[in-house]
Amino acid sequence: VARLIWNADPWRASIAFLVRALQMANYGLLPLWLKLLIDGVVHHDNGRVTFAAFAIALQLVGAQVAWMLMAYLSSTLQERTGHDFEQRLLGLLVGSETLEAFESPALADELAVLHSQRGVIAQTASTFVDSFGLIITVSLSLSLLVSVSPPLALLPIFGLPTVFVVRRVSQLRWEATSKAIPHERLSQSLFSLA
Repeated sequence: VARLIWNADPWRASIAFLVRALQMANYGLLPLWLKLLIDGVVHHDNGRVTFAAFAIALQLVGAQVAWMLMAYLSSTLQERTGHDFEQRLLGLLVGSETLEAFESPALADELAVLHSQRGVIAQTASTFVDSFGLIITVSLSLSLLVSVSPPLALLPIFGLPTVFVVRRVSQLRWEATSKAIPHERLSQSLFSLA
């Protein structure tokens, strides 16, 4: 996936990773700024309150700018990744020297699955960049939890079942699509004959 994204548009991919990393770091730092603000209010420390308020304002402006930039970058990157994927798929098909491969129902099923899932494949670019940002957010949040109390580092373990359930749902969806494609292809062929 990373190679597909990188080959589609290396410059936009690099900028998207950097902007997403900064954006997710922003989300991870908000609790720190709020802690500094509350500590400053409780201890009547005007310098700490001013610094925290300035940091929060700067973070909100930065988050808005990053959001607009990511909206542009991710849509363009998705389009280019989808286009590159389709070009590679067409290159594989055109590279066949005989028509024998095109008569195979297995190949037709695989091509139908890839064709029906091309939007999902193009969105993989955005998901991959978001996963990178998620790692940064989890790391920052975990370090903030440990700074409050070390046993809080065990808290993210309770979120692991969700990760496994989402993965299994994705596998089931792919299997269902693969099983349904031959029937869908047949119905489309019959419908076009009618």
